[in-house]
Amino acid sequence: MQACGSSSDSESSGSGSTSSSGGTGGSDPIKVAGIFDVTGTNAGFGAVYVDATRLAFDEVNAAGGINGHKLEMSMLDTATDPATATQAARRAVTRDGVRLLFGGVYDPPALAVADVAESTDALFYSPASVAPRLTTPTRRNIFAVDPTTAVQTDNMAALMQSMGARKVGLIKQTDGYGDETETDLEPQLERDGMTLAATAGIAADATDATNQVLAMQKAGVDAIAIGVAIPPSVAIIKAMAQQGVRIPVVAVGGGLSDPADRLLTSSAPIEYYAVSPLACPLGVGGCGTDFIRAYEARFNERPIVWAAQGYVAALAFANALRNAKDYSPQGVSDALETTAGYTNPLLPGAVRFTPDQHLGVQTVYLQGYRDGRASFFGNDVNDNKWPARG
Repeated sequence: MQACGSSSDSESSGSGSTSSSGGTGGSDPIKVAGIFDVTGTNAGFGAVYVDATRLAFDEVNAAGGINGHKLEMSMLDTATDPATATQAARRAVTRDGVRLLFGGVYDPPALAVADVAESTDALFYSPASVAPRLTTPTRRNIFAVDPTTAVQTDNMAALMQSMGARKVGLIKQTDGYGDETETDLEPQLERDGMTLAATAGIAADATDATNQVLAMQKAGVDAIAIGVAIPPSVAIIKAMAQQGVRIPVVAVGGGLSDPADRLLTSSAPIEYYAVSPLACPLGVGGCGTDFIRAYEARFNERPIVWAAQGYVAALAFANALRNAKDYSPQGVSDALETTAGYTNPLLPGAVRFTPDQHLGVQTVYLQGYRDGRASFFGNDVNDNKWPARG
């Protein structure tokens, strides 16, 4: 996964005189601080979003930019750590004078960046974080695109109810991401007549989940929900297969990855469902053909679904910039709140913000695996999708 080098990247100059805080006249670049999890436990996802954003911004620049302005993105690393993320965000705003912050993939660092943006009157746009606290309650200059864990677990609960589950187990990451999953999931299970009967924690970098899987089996649960990122999701899938545990698994979005897909369709064909941010299975039936071609040509590897989601989220940001009266945080915030929803066939819903709602997309689909075969569906009987309630 490429992590550096792009015509839209630049080293921060520290001048503080950029069109990110000025009007729309002239041709100065619009400076954006890209704050991503380039290293640390979430580097796998972070690098995907770095590449997807670069591809989107470079395409915008190749087409003439934003009202004659090029997008210029510097790069700062959170190291998947809230303290480091805080330092990076403060450096971007106070040292480099860049007040448009973009990124924040993993929830704890994203929340840290949002706090800095709020305290410094900067703007923060996250294509990927699913932390409900980013957008609830609404904060003036904080925006997020990816459906939150509240939206995802709502759909997960509906799917498990459709399976006839009554007792649900949860394997959650031992950090804020896992805690959010539990906080959002439990009341939704109760609402749908289910109980959270067992909970087990797992580290973000875990490579073995045998104890957690056996704990779920011992508790006699009907379904297992998981709130984890790539490494522990792979460990859970392996342990399920190795221990012969045949309980259906339903995962928040972090549980959907290429390593998981390879296991589920080869050596670990368990019943597994994961939230997908896309409206179609990437690469199947022409879904995302042009994006895949461009991504492969640029990075010499096939994109995963999260690359596609990040790419569209970046394009939605650029689309709103075209309507900004200026490129100050206030000007961009106003444009995000008033621009018509940005539609793209890759997403299940338009990216749309309002003054009262700063979460851009609130609908998810589910990718399912059964008997070693993948299909794009929610519960097998609902037209291959499980729409969000409301």
